[in-house]
Amino acid sequence: MKRIKREFSLNFSGPFLKKAKKLTRKNPDLKRELNKVVSILKVNLFFPSLRTHKVESKFGPVRSSRVTKDIRIIWNFNGEIATVLDILGSGGHSVSKKVYK
Repeated sequence: MKRIKREFSLNFSGPFLKKAKKLTRKNPDLKRELNKVVSILKVNLFFPSLRTHKVESKFGPVRSSRVTKDIRIIWNFNGEIATVLDILGSGGHSVSKKVYK
């Protein structure tokens, strides 16, 4: 049986776009990784390399996906549309601060 590729619509919040632009301005490698993650999200929201999991955040219960070791994107899914809410880069998982709150 042949699998049909399904593409999801992604919406980006204003705060996400602003933070992403600031984080990637002087870091072309991060920009490339972020673009790669967005491309993967469009096809498979739960692709293994994204390490997607549920979290509690200031937005309530949402999903978190890995961009780099210390950078995550926060998104919510509603049927066919995934809304990318925020990008978290300060603190990260390698620091003792709480990442999602």
